[in-house]
Amino acid sequence: MVRRIKTISERFYPFVNPEPNTGCFLWSGVTDSRGYGYVRPYASGGQRRKVSAHRLAYELEFGEIKKGMSVLHRCDTPSCVNPRHLFLGTQADNMLDMTLKNRRSRGEGHHSKLTETMVREIRSSSETQRVLARKYEVKFQTICDIKHKRTWAWLT
Repeated sequence: MVRRIKTISERFYPFVNPEPNTGCFLWSGVTDSRGYGYVRPYASGGQRRKVSAHRLAYELEFGEIKKGMSVLHRCDTPSCVNPRHLFLGTQADNMLDMTLKNRRSRGEGHHSKLTETMVREIRSSSETQRVLARKYEVKFQTICDIKHKRTWAWLT
């Protein structure tokens, strides 16, 4: 007896659960540490690649996603795969969306070794960036980004 391989739709939709209060379709399959669902559909040659569940939902509904485009959530629910809650954008659009919705982590307590006091010291220091990187036990690029206000830009 030959075992038929299920289509991607047959493998995908059993893990989609409508949530009546929000209109989200919540993914009940495997998720990553941030709550985003993913699947491993078969690709050519029997290889399996990891695909975000919300990207796959968008493709199943609207077709292929152009290279370099992100699939963003209107609802900001990582496990939502409702195509009507999803829209295309660039990575810059994704970052802007995150900032406008006040979801961008920044400052102390967000995986940073540095405090606001340290950043102020770095900005006012006349020491070289390499010396500062060693002193604060961070990468040279971190000091460079602080000095040029690419990071911690809100801090005066």
